[in-house]
Amino acid sequence: MITLHMDATQKKERFGLTINGQPVFLSTTSFRYLMALVYAKLTRKDGWIYRDDIEPGINQARYIYRLFHDIAKQVPGLGDLIENDRCGNYGLAGDWRISLNYDNLIDFPDHDVLLWAAEIKGKAAVNI
Repeated sequence: MITLHMDATQKKERFGLTINGQPVFLSTTSFRYLMALVYAKLTRKDGWIYRDDIEPGINQARYIYRLFHDIAKQVPGLGDLIENDRCGNYGLAGDWRISLNYDNLIDFPDHDVLLWAAEIKGKAAVNI
């Protein structure tokens, strides 16, 4: 099981999180993509998110690839973190324990991240 805490602490132009207790700093775009995958994992039964729901255009595969390698450089040995169904859907592979720092996410400079965090928080409040 992978433990992920989406802290969103800003350090220069990067945003922090921890994976299995190790600090990771990602670019705004990589953090956004990871947040989209977290959103799908926590709010959708199948855990998938369609590429155009992350961001319209044709660059999603490139950004997913970059996200995977950004994480792998900072936390080696995790294996496959992200999967796709070859139909344009992406998801987090395997079992994850995920937590979010909602106070820091409120200040994140991307509107979709704010919306995803708010929806996750709303579902968590309902499930308590």
